[in-house]
Amino acid sequence: MKRSSPGHRLFILVAFLTLVSACGAPSATPVVAPHVNPGDSWMTPGSSSGDLLYVADASSNEVDVYSYPAGKQVGMLTGFEGLAFLCADSSGNVFVPNYGKSEILEYAHGGTTPIATLSDPDSTPYSCSFDPTTGNLAVANYTTTYGYGDIAIYEHVSGSRQVYLDYDAGYVQFCAYDAKGNLFVEGFDKTNSGDFFGLDELLRGAKLLTHITLDDIPAFPTGLQWDGNYLAMGTGTVAGPSSGDTYVYHVQITRATGKTIGTTHLVERGPTSNFFIDGSAIVVTGGKPRTRTEVFAYLSGGKPELTLTEKAPAGVVVSNGGSK
Repeated sequence: MKRSSPGHRLFILVAFLTLVSACGAPSATPVVAPHVNPGDSWMTPGSSSGDLLYVADASSNEVDVYSYPAGKQVGMLTGFEGLAFLCADSSGNVFVPNYGKSEILEYAHGGTTPIATLSDPDSTPYSCSFDPTTGNLAVANYTTTYGYGDIAIYEHVSGSRQVYLDYDAGYVQFCAYDAKGNLFVEGFDKTNSGDFFGLDELLRGAKLLTHITLDDIPAFPTGLQWDGNYLAMGTGTVAGPSSGDTYVYHVQITRATGKTIGTTHLVERGPTSNFFIDGSAIVVTGGKPRTRTEVFAYLSGGKPELTLTEKAPAGVVVSNGGSK
């Protein structure tokens, strides 16, 4: 496969996240919050008492908030300068990497103003993952001032951070902790191996990342998450065996080797932007057209159980508010 230059890859990624389609209409009518100024963040009273679905829109640089699993819009977060992906901690606090300002903003479940700001200087923070075993927050920086990206880990979600270079997945896009505090890192491969993407692992307590050798997974980085048993990996712009469908792969990691042990088949899904697994459900953004946020059964997949429409949905996360 012909390899693209770093600048071309970043252009492709930004274009992928901001592609807008005029097809489709919202299945859930937005709720207009009372007594707010246009452009302000808002949340309907009482919405924080239940689970919430947060969807980052890469076109408007806003985060739409829905009741979950009902799918009714109950709020919106604004004021960002570059959005891609999201994550949440065990208490339902939501982290929003604001890559245009090299920072990560933390919001309480259902809150409209940040409760904390983490500085990520000279970097473009794209995604994050919270480790419930240590209380640390890992941030995937797509690029830095020295060109390629890295991983920044904030101990106990504080201002103190430790940076780890990823020598394989040079343009770092996703990171995900497993149940033991090991961190998996996915991004565009900068080696000369011909691979389009790379997967590495930072073992708990380690100082260096280890390259993971995968079997034949037709993947383009669109999401990475520990589902409780396996590492879930998205296929992105590369469809699975059935034309027009998409697959999320279940990968077993053993001694720096990843083996596919199953898939979740998303029927007629098309290219994905991101996904989030919440127990027996998987929420997926992108698709055909790339304006959809859909909920499928997990692990079984099939056709969507709920469909929402955005402009350019990218990052997605469910905030349980400590209810699970």
